[in-house]
Parts: sequence; structure tokens; C-alpha cells
Amino acid sequence: MSKTIKQIEKLLLPILDSLNMELVLIDYFTTKGNGRLRILIDKEGEITLDDCVMVSKMLSRALDHTSIISERYHLEVSSPGLDRPLVKEKDFIRFKGKQCKITTSVLYQERRNFKGELLGFENDEVIVCMDNNIFKIPYSKIARANLVGF
Repeated sequence: MSKTIKQIEKLLLPILDSLNMELVLIDYFTTKGNGRLRILIDKEGEITLDDCVMVSKMLSRALDHTSIISERYHLEVSSPGLDRPLVKEKDFIRFKGKQCKITTSVLYQERRNFKGELLGFENDEVIVCMDNNIFKIPYSKIARANLVGF
């Protein structure tokens, strides 16, 4: 995690906590001097447009009082959507029984892509059932994971 993302997360978490929301993902990158800050949030029930607007305004105000981002940037706050990213260990536990797609950073058991039923998380491994086979994928080897058709 980059220093900028860590600083944004430190600023954002108290805001989300006060609204009973959780952080799913922070994505920040720059191109040609312009930045794009994408925040995915979630809560019990569903995220509404009003929730996104409120978090966007609160985070914008907080960022304006810091030097975390020095270039121009576009802020986008949204729900995780149907293909919700699975980022934290607790995500793999929470969505047990759902369909997921996992891509590993290196070959693992002669493949990099796994798509199947999420069975859980144990001993630093994500457990997936794919084609009636059980795969225990080390969490450290996961490059990207998300729900499929949630």
C-alpha cells in the first residue's frame, strides 16, 4: 500500500466509522499530472447515492486541509457493485457460499485464475470449490478477487 493511500485511509476511516460504513477499497493513480481517487464503501443494507455524496463531501473537506494530494484530482465515491472486490480477510469470510473469481500474482497449482464457490478463509488461505475440486489459495498470492454476479 502506497504512502498516499495509507494517509487517505487514515483520514477516511474515522469519517466512515461515524457513518457506520466500511471501507472496501481505495484506488489512487495519476496520469499527466491529474489524479483519480476512487473510494468504494459499504454498509449494512445498501449504499445509496446520498451516502456516496455525503462521504465525498466530508472526505473532500478533510483532504482540502492536508497536503496528502498535491496535484489536481477527481474523487469518485461509490458502492462496491455486483462484482464487489474481496480485499480483506473478513471479506472472504463474510461472503462464504457466494461465487467468486480469484486471480493470483503467480502460478499456483499450474493456474492463475480460479472461479467457483467461496468456502471461506482459514490459516491465511482462501478456500474455493471449483469443478468439484477444493483449492486452498494462499492469501499472499492473490492479486485480485471479486464476487461474481452477487
